[in-house]
Amino acid sequence: MRLLKVGVLILLIWLTIHLQGECFELVKEDNSNNFVLLIDKSGSMQNSIEDLKLGVKHFINKMEDTDKGLIVSFSSSIDIHGKFSTNQSTLVGSLKSIETGGSTKLYDAIVRATSELQKQDGNKIIVYFTDGQDTGSLLSLSEIEKINISEGTYIYGIGMGDVNVQALTRLSKITNGEFVISNNSRELNDVYNDIMVKYNNKYKNMKRTCKVTVLSIPNSNNVTIDGVGYMGTPLNIDSFPAGNHDINVQFANGKARCTFSTELGYRTIITLRETDIGKDLIVSSNLPGSYVFVDSVYVGITSYNIIRNVTAEKILSNNDQLCIEELSVGKHKIEIIGIPEFEWGNNQRREFNIEIMDSGHSKLYLYVPILKRKDNIVTNISNVKEIKTSTDPFDELERGVFE
Repeated sequence: MRLLKVGVLILLIWLTIHLQGECFELVKEDNSNNFVLLIDKSGSMQNSIEDLKLGVKHFINKMEDTDKGLIVSFSSSIDIHGKFSTNQSTLVGSLKSIETGGSTKLYDAIVRATSELQKQDGNKIIVYFTDGQDTGSLLSLSEIEKINISEGTYIYGIGMGDVNVQALTRLSKITNGEFVISNNSRELNDVYNDIMVKYNNKYKNMKRTCKVTVLSIPNSNNVTIDGVGYMGTPLNIDSFPAGNHDINVQFANGKARCTFSTELGYRTIITLRETDIGKDLIVSSNLPGSYVFVDSVYVGITSYNIIRNVTAEKILSNNDQLCIEELSVGKHKIEIIGIPEFEWGNNQRREFNIEIMDSGHSKLYLYVPILKRKDNIVTNISNVKEIKTSTDPFDELERGVFE
């Protein structure tokens, strides 16, 4: 028993020493606002769409001169109306072409909005309206949460009619936004006005603050920063004090600890793993900007720089590709999910079980074709097995994840 205790102590000391390296990066924060206004144009909106357009127009008129906006409508497909613009007349004008019809792929629309916001500097805000349950999106609500927490997106939602209040409230709360219910479309002017007021009251004066994002692999681990406890990773904290701080993430085999810095006007992104023994894994695809998850943890997007005539040499020499550093030895699940583009079909997701070995290559790579799926997978991982399953975004709700 004494030898066991000594062994555990050595393991904990080893984990602490090996996880005290550079565990964070500072990302410059722009103070401008970027709003994506998501409009439900499904068939059930036929009698309410004009009231919705008036509410969105009211919100646009409340934007400041430096705020940028983008109109995105969704039903069975997703339509982007123009580009990000500070011109309020242009934004209002783009509402005219929106007509109703189709189902409600809300979750995919939120992810598409996130993808558009990733290209912008500054605060990233999604304001969506929906009047019904999601119907058949490619991504699940849990995946949307992880993506938007990691990207620092604020999600504000307006629901009317038969909506999943519990799940959508959780999505807004976990991204530091808010979800509200509208009793009828005639009050949408006031609802959109209240959202702008609430956003400005909470964030308008947060100029040059410090923000902190904590990620861990695996996730759902409790965090302690400077002695203060937080529930579960991934984690976003706004308006954090500047300076040096100590962080602990509680894993099954002990605590991972490091010291990180925060600076005014920067977001500090902290990533801790249960062990830092592992291999770097490059993930690439022929569908740019695809979302990548490792063991259900969102780790980033594939490069917008597509490799042509893929070879190992091209993958390893291209520094633009997504690199997952120090992935631990053992078995992992890799999920690669394309940005919802319905003209390409709805089958833009591939999942694999892989095994990282302690010997062999110093750097691993995995190229997965999403478009032209019959093209070859290119990898130097010896054990790669594709999971031939489909994902229903409602599975998690049925299992009680949001209860």
